[in-house]
Amino acid sequence: MTERTSKGFAKNVLFSYSNKVLTLVVSFLYTFLIANYLGPEKYGAITYFISFVTGLAGALGFNFLIGTVSNYFPKGKPKRLFKLLLYGILGLSFLTFLALLISAIPILAFLGKSGVSLFQLTSILILLAPSFTLFTALFQGFKRFGSVLKVVGAESILNLAFAVVAVLFLNLDVYGVIYAKIASLIIAVALFAFLSKKLVFSKKPIDRKDLKRYLITFAPFSLVRGWEGQALTVLIGLFVGNFQLGLYYMAQKLASIAIATPINSLRDVLLPYSLEKSSDLKVIGNYASLNVKLALVVSILLSIALLALGWPVLYLLFPKFIEAYWLLPFFALALILSSFSILYVVYTSLNRLEYSAISAGVSLAIMLMAGYFLISSFGIYGAVLAETAYLASNGILLYYFLKRVKVSVSIIPGKKDLVFFYSKFKETFLKSIFFRR
Repeated sequence: MTERTSKGFAKNVLFSYSNKVLTLVVSFLYTFLIANYLGPEKYGAITYFISFVTGLAGALGFNFLIGTVSNYFPKGKPKRLFKLLLYGILGLSFLTFLALLISAIPILAFLGKSGVSLFQLTSILILLAPSFTLFTALFQGFKRFGSVLKVVGAESILNLAFAVVAVLFLNLDVYGVIYAKIASLIIAVALFAFLSKKLVFSKKPIDRKDLKRYLITFAPFSLVRGWEGQALTVLIGLFVGNFQLGLYYMAQKLASIAIATPINSLRDVLLPYSLEKSSDLKVIGNYASLNVKLALVVSILLSIALLALGWPVLYLLFPKFIEAYWLLPFFALALILSSFSILYVVYTSLNRLEYSAISAGVSLAIMLMAGYFLISSFGIYGAVLAETAYLASNGILLYYFLKRVKVSVSIIPGKKDLVFFYSKFKETFLKSIFFRR
């Protein structure tokens, strides 16, 4: 990675990280106000419904369309391709919404949950959330991380403001949470649509042969990844009550704020850079090595901070959720292992996603077999252990298959790497707060 490229990469990582930090800071304040007001049981119920509905998008193929924008679109940026994907998202969203409305009662009966009207209201999110994610992927593909920061940040702040009014002042209880999210997503999607008019798309025709080869390999990978999250959500719903769900989602929130944010930021920024160098195996390997090592170092350091600060944070700010602390070590381990998920960028860049699909498929089978026993026996602790099993097996397989695509990746950080990371941190994060494009 050249000096100029590394500076641009670090700058965009900062934008992406700032975006996620802003979102999570607002989300933390949101959780402080709303979760404490609702309590663990109601908070667990509404968060589970949101997780189920949004997770269903991945299981039904939404991630396939969104992932095409993230993983393939940056290669040529054809406008016609984006329009086709957007129309596909809108059509699939509407059909899924109708299906959820009709099947709400049998779904909740299967899960052993109540609240049909709340579930049906939550289903409206399927009309908005996929389009919001699609536009986010589009702007990331153009490396417009500053625009993503503005829109996603605005959505988070508006969601908080609307929720405070709806829940605390209008006393709409858990329904206010959904009304607020619907309103903020409508505004955010409208902002993205307006800003997208300024993007410069390519007028080149779609390379149908290359796109077909990509879709054939990406489709199974995307669907398997989508079912991984939804399968875990279904298993948790079958065996865990709403109060325990509240503790689970609180611990997950804290772990996401502390650890998942920098890892996801690295992955978001790495992808468009790697796609531009898809013909150079050495460069792709160097990019992946650098980012896996950095993700490991950062996640380990932040895990230590999470475990040290988690108890006082819960005790002082979330006393009703104090039991969630004992889940934090398990989430920390899972998120450290998620550092290796960055390796999927290698297969995406080379259009060899069949290896990612195999890794995800085998890992999903392991998670399902282990998850049923673990969750039925140990509840929310078993849920985190099942996710850990998925991440561990997936990371091992992704690393194993690297030799099949002839890419060399080093994953153990050394002294030289630590010095380099510190120098870039000092240069980019300590000397600069805001950047100009």
